Amino acid sequence: MEHISSDCLKSERKRLQFTQQTLANALGVSDMTVKRWEAGAPIPSDKLTILDSLGFDILLILTGRSSKSNTNVTYGAGCEFAHIPVRAVTAAAGHGSKNDDENILYHFAYRKDWLKSRGLFEKDLEIILVRGDSMEPTISDGESILVNTVENEPQDGHIYVIRSGDTLWVKRVQRMLDGSLSLISDNNMYAPMRLDLDASNDVQVIGKVVNSSKNFY
Repeated sequence: MEHISSDCLKSERKRLQFTQQTLANALGVSDMTVKRWEAGAPIPSDKLTILDSLGFDILLILTGRSSKSNTNVTYGAGCEFAHIPVRAVTAAAGHGSKNDDENILYHFAYRKDWLKSRGLFEKDLEIILVRGDSMEPTISDGESILVNTVENEPQDGHIYVIRSGDTLWVKRVQRMLDGSLSLISDNNMYAPMRLDLDASNDVQVIGKVVNSSKNFY
């Protein structure tokens, strides 16, 4: 656990145009947890890692001293951050979630050097929220996930967002001998589902999940 400098997390959150709720979603915690941190409660080190990837000045948060030469940098003003769209859709870690609206709700700021170190490009990425518990403990209900839309050829053992009609799933996948795809939940209370990619014209692999609030990439 790391203690924070009073008010610095709040000032960084406002600089990057997060609300307490959207920041809570990005970190996989409740908005009350964010409120406690902003009041000076210690932040777990794994959450500090995620805050760093979102563009927060961690030195400022921990010490009150900025690590940036220009402390007046504003969201969108420079080239240091990539602004990833958060879509008005939810992927179900459960039995499927229907979505009719794919408008952009807002953007999350990710450090460009963080994306580059992982071979990711701003233009290929989007963020969606997860509903349901079938991917516990890897992905929890209410978490945000970062999806790389160019990685849409399913590879065994990885997690993907898959659309069938107007339903989205977030599942681990395995190719079967007959060419179909087994959609596997990390929560063993849910049985695997079988999806035939060739049997329907209305099935699409949206992309690979490359990061979540738990930073499991």
